[in-house]
Amino acid sequence: MKNDFILYLTASDVKQLLPMSEAVRIMRTAFSHLSAGKVIAPVRPNIPTAHDGKALFMPVYSQEIQAISIKTVTVTPQNSTKNRPLIHAMVSLFDSETGRQIALIDGEYLTALRTGAASGLATELLARKNAKTVFIFGAGAQAKTQIAAIITVREVEHISIFDSSFAKAETLAEHIRKEFPVRCDAVRDSTNLADADIVCTATTANSPVFSREQISPGTHINGIGSYTPDMCEIPPAIFGAARVFVDQREACLAEAGEIISAVKSGFLKGKNALNELGEIVNGEASGRETEQQITVFKSVGNAVQDLYCSQALYEKALQQNLGIRLPVN
Repeated sequence: MKNDFILYLTASDVKQLLPMSEAVRIMRTAFSHLSAGKVIAPVRPNIPTAHDGKALFMPVYSQEIQAISIKTVTVTPQNSTKNRPLIHAMVSLFDSETGRQIALIDGEYLTALRTGAASGLATELLARKNAKTVFIFGAGAQAKTQIAAIITVREVEHISIFDSSFAKAETLAEHIRKEFPVRCDAVRDSTNLADADIVCTATTANSPVFSREQISPGTHINGIGSYTPDMCEIPPAIFGAARVFVDQREACLAEAGEIISAVKSGFLKGKNALNELGEIVNGEASGRETEQQITVFKSVGNAVQDLYCSQALYEKALQQNLGIRLPVN
């Protein structure tokens, strides 16, 4: 037996071991393998729980890195009113040769990290090279890593943050100004949205957070908040005027409310209108075609992101002797 323990990694361990720049590189490999059919990642079960909550179970196997993981996630909307995390998550990592569990990883920060990294990769591949202004909808944990990822791949000069709680937006803006050399302001509305080169939606909205008319030609949009058919952050009409990319075609057609609505409304002509991000990486699809084209990356989150980050974390933790070793016997 290779190891006689399960390695437990906390959120602090994850932050120490995996910087955003490396997470973006890992996403390039993960999405490449997903689109190439080298990963088995079924659409996740989504179970309703108390107080309009949800429990999600995300299994995945990669023959390329010989690893298996399953992430369990609970989403409890009422937590936001009690100053508690909206999302709780844990990732179990297994050695595919033996089937033995080798790691247990705190999934809350990891979820935000890998989601941000996916948008970072999408921004790197799709946003205009000279994109400098960013508008963020939402000021929760996901917003922080969205910003960190975009700053990693573009020379951002100014960021606007809008949230239904202006105080939360101000707090995040202050945090960003301290951590990054960039102008960052909380805003009370989206009147300056048309000035944004890059737009990110990181909310739990059930209806679009902006209108089609507010988006300027050449804008790139990352939509990462909605993950169920009844959620919707991006107006369906956007998809009729944009080149659209997703993390996984099957999952977005089943889970993304705005994609489902755009298909029903005729703005998207089914799965053939959707390209996967990994298809760009693999040279099977082109990205942005003109400077004036609107591009959209819609993600509902995929277990391959957790698996590839978790495998990297496990290997780095062993090398650096980090984490808590839980005995198995």
